[in-house]
Amino acid sequence: MFKTPIVVTPAWSQETRISKRSASVLNRYYLDNGFHPIFLNGIATLRPVFTRVLNNIRKNEKPPHLLVYFGHGLSDSLLGVEPIGMRHKNLRPVVANQNPSVLKDYIVYAVACDSLSELGYKAIEHGATTYFSNMDPLHLLSSDLNDNGISDFTEIFTTIPIALAQRKTTQQAYNIFQSTINDLLLLTPSSSHEYNLLYGMMQTFDIIGKDVLWY
Repeated sequence: MFKTPIVVTPAWSQETRISKRSASVLNRYYLDNGFHPIFLNGIATLRPVFTRVLNNIRKNEKPPHLLVYFGHGLSDSLLGVEPIGMRHKNLRPVVANQNPSVLKDYIVYAVACDSLSELGYKAIEHGATTYFSNMDPLHLLSSDLNDNGISDFTEIFTTIPIALAQRKTTQQAYNIFQSTINDLLLLTPSSSHEYNLLYGMMQTFDIIGKDVLWY
């Protein structure tokens, strides 16, 4: 029985353009392979919608569930869509240290700055199954990369959620992610900006929690 992945992409800044592309590629992969993803984009990433969707999946499907988030993060939160005229430091996040139980029974894969450093551990304490994310900021602008570099990071960002859909465990998926970056590093000039970004991603992106199959 196929399960329902949730793909979230606020996509409201220059820094999240590659994330937006990755979310679209991943959503298409799921559709092409028999899954029925819930794709939350733009205003649908406000907290009430986000919370309702996660609760509905928790109620109706056997755990663990899968949340894939591409967007801005802080050490204590994942941020949703940005209201006009507001900077993300003033946002009401979709999930934060104050409401980590919304992630109970979820495998959380978050391409988001800093969120593993506090929120990830808080989520695990409150029942999240596994949490993948960045320990530190990730400054990645599409304008800093050529077409090959954008394709490389799209591949990296989708490696783990695709591996989970191919019945790899969370730890196996993380190992594939690390191997993918290592392979790309071997093909990338060590003096290039892309090499530094790849190396930084490999160093800062980590996994905590249980080693489980998604489905």
